[in-house]
Amino acid sequence: MRSFTELATLSPGQFRQPVAFTIGVFDGVHQGHQSLLSDLVAWAKEDKGEVGVLTFDRHPRFTLTGKGPSSLTSLENKVQYLAKYGAETVIVLPFDSQWAEVEAEDFLERIAKHIQPEKILLGANHHFGKGRRGDSVLAAKHAERLGYELREFSLLVDNKPISSTRVRKALHAGDLDTVKRLLGRPFSLFGKTIKGDQRGRTIGFPTANLRLAQEALPPVGVYAATTVLQDGREFLSLVNIGHRPTFKENGGLLVEVHLLDFQGDLYGQSLEVQLLSSIRSEKRFENLAALKKQIEDDRLEALERHGLKRA
Repeated sequence: MRSFTELATLSPGQFRQPVAFTIGVFDGVHQGHQSLLSDLVAWAKEDKGEVGVLTFDRHPRFTLTGKGPSSLTSLENKVQYLAKYGAETVIVLPFDSQWAEVEAEDFLERIAKHIQPEKILLGANHHFGKGRRGDSVLAAKHAERLGYELREFSLLVDNKPISSTRVRKALHAGDLDTVKRLLGRPFSLFGKTIKGDQRGRTIGFPTANLRLAQEALPPVGVYAATTVLQDGREFLSLVNIGHRPTFKENGGLLVEVHLLDFQGDLYGQSLEVQLLSSIRSEKRFENLAALKKQIEDDRLEALERHGLKRA
């Protein structure tokens, strides 16, 4: 998979023609995105062309309004998912104030000039260009002039279009089953382990503190998870997302991961933590002995639910 961060420096000769192309934010790369990419790959294979995706480094609303939705994946992981589901070239544009002022017609003309796709597949709800004027209807009007065939894609789950907004809403409500159905996989936390205060070691449950690479989170509490290490090994885990009220701290939100049956040092490693189910909500304990007993109960609960089959 190749990736680029500029459009103006590209030329059609850099691509295996005929290019099959799509555009979108693709936050979370959910089931709708995956199905769109599957159709795009199949369309490209008809003529042995290249599969290209144009996306952005942030949600456009951050530039347009100063605020935007919490991201379901980091930019790096989004690109990895796009490649996993078939993208051969990913163009990540910085959605800055200049791009926000580009008219929809100009946007299509730039794509035609620098990539020259013969096939463009757009999500039915996707909008592009200044004021979000661009959509599949507008793109179809310019298809003959700019030399591409335009197709529209739509996918429903529970008779509703899949969207990143639906995923976020379910995630914030703690509905991991719906999140999994919409994503086509368990929701994952991505991040790098950092030094903590090592209190977990003192009660027999060492944890890795995770500096997250994305913002979207489920409610605070304890979760069963599968943690995937950089070397590909997987471990059933307990994840605590919260403020550690037992220790009467006023710090920020912490994400702590305890890997069952793991021995070793995780500091500095990048982890993927796939949330499987909610174990309990966050609560304060009177002493460390009570906390230790609860964590042991949590461990047994995670093993009972997911020890043999993590799904």
